[in-house]
Amino acid sequence: SSSAGPPRLVSMTMDYLRPAICDGTPLRFRTGYVRHGRRFATLRTEVVRADGRVAEVATGLWTTEG
Repeated sequence: SSSAGPPRLVSMTMDYLRPAICDGTPLRFRTGYVRHGRRFATLRTEVVRADGRVAEVATGLWTTEG
């Protein structure tokens, strides 16, 4: 019998769309579930520049199995 433990990262992809300039202007991070099942969850995080354009997108698959 397996018990649920802390979430464990299975895979992650990172898409770099445009530069996120580190010049003192704020960057925002938006994170949300793409899918949340009983055993697996997919989350997506976007890095948003001060001009509102998305600079990077990270997508991760997580599990609580095993």
